[in-house]
Amino acid sequence: PPAPAPPVPAPPAPAPPSAPPAQTPETPAPAPPSPAPPAPVPEAPVVAPPAPAPAHPADHSCTCS
Repeated sequence: PPAPAPPVPAPPAPAPPSAPPAQTPETPAPAPPSPAPPAPVPEAPVVAPPAPAPAHPADHSCTCS
């Protein structure tokens, strides 16, 4: 009788999809940059709004042009 066919070797295990390399103690993972603290807002001097010009009556007789 013919010799039995040799067993088919098992296929190699597929590599994990996009697995990051294990971090070694020599190359520690960089810590994420801490958010920069908000810059202190300088106390802006309160600028008083200019005094509104006095309203003239509709029938004013001043000499403003």
